[in-house]
Amino acid sequence: MLSLKNTYLKTAINTNETVNYGIAQMAGGQFEMDYNRENVFYHVNCLSHDVIDVFSMMADCAFEPKNFVSAGVGVHKNAEAHKLENYLGGNESFNDAIYSAAFGNSSLGMPIQGRKNNVSNLSAYVLQRFQRENITPERVVISATGIENHQEFVDLVQEKMFSTQLSNKGRDRAQAQYKGGEIRNLTESSNVHIALAFEGANHRNSLPLTIAQTILGNNRKAGRLQRNILDKHAFVDNVQAFSANYSDSGLFGVKISGSAAHAKDVLSSAASELTSLRNVSSD
Repeated sequence: MLSLKNTYLKTAINTNETVNYGIAQMAGGQFEMDYNRENVFYHVNCLSHDVIDVFSMMADCAFEPKNFVSAGVGVHKNAEAHKLENYLGGNESFNDAIYSAAFGNSSLGMPIQGRKNNVSNLSAYVLQRFQRENITPERVVISATGIENHQEFVDLVQEKMFSTQLSNKGRDRAQAQYKGGEIRNLTESSNVHIALAFEGANHRNSLPLTIAQTILGNNRKAGRLQRNILDKHAFVDNVQAFSANYSDSGLFGVKISGSAAHAKDVLSSAASELTSLRNVSSD
């Protein structure tokens, strides 16, 4: 997915990268692609009278198989992205560790950018096979807002999808299985970063945990974490509740960071707020 994201504008059949970029710019809008551990998102906004050209361009970018030149660029950028992440030392490796502890080394537990030692195994053939096995009609959802003529857009989508050669048989995906566990990364840093989480809920059953996340709040929205942790403990720098929901399972918990010298207190304060959810009343 990272290789595809790095080359999402590159097409070779109906258009090309320069044309695609120009269409997005001339339409007065923005076109981007992103993905999470389960889904990929192509999103574009534009002036209403440019919908036909912009949608056709977006469909080409999403469904057209990557040729050898595009694949080579994607693989190269993939390797550079891993180097950059190692240099920056951002939150991505921290989040990967959380999911790895929760789901093991498969399904949702895989690193969001893939394993860096696997980049050399990528090729145009591998990327094309991935597209063929995962981008199938029953897995594609197309939605739009602000359309002037709904039926015209429906006809446009049907015509484009009819002319697009998508595989009718996708690869069966193994269901994610929550395992649980603990991962520690010992460093000499003066700060400690902790995630305390448990198995959450899938998309269909996520509402209670969404409410629980709202009750806890985070740094940008006042809640229990603000009142009971940030306002009371100077050794805590940041704390936030998180809830991630997927088709099979999910995660719910608290991320907290603070002084490494008070690591036990940092952990205890987060655990206390999670357990306090058992006593939430309707008042």
